[in-house]
Amino acid sequence: MSILDIDKDFRILVKAGELADYTIKITDNPKRFAKKYRFTFINRMQNISLDIYELINTANELNTNDRIALEQRLRLQNQAITKCKTLLFLINLCYKNEKIALNERQAIAWAKYVVNVKNMTIKWHNQDRMKRK
Repeated sequence: MSILDIDKDFRILVKAGELADYTIKITDNPKRFAKKYRFTFINRMQNISLDIYELINTANELNTNDRIALEQRLRLQNQAITKCKTLLFLINLCYKNEKIALNERQAIAWAKYVVNVKNMTIKWHNQDRMKRK
């Protein structure tokens, strides 16, 4: 059990936490990613996954009854979606790099975490956009 398991009300945040956890675990394996890729891929991918969590968490804290807060929330959701797309690009880049030991099964499993968070965030964003009208 983790501290995050205490509050499972907001599923997107839980999934974003799982994405960050998986990203850190898969990239911390030196047999998969050589040290020379630490700054090119690993740090960046880990930071992006943590950014996704932070953006979703921050957006969730904003009051949708306040027009300015709602606009900020929509921007944060957009940023999280964009970072998901960037992370998918980087996963694909790593998969295609012959010097990185990321097989197809691992790349697909990792991408599923990202796509799940991205799709949930898009749905949430679309629901919030309807509140703007």
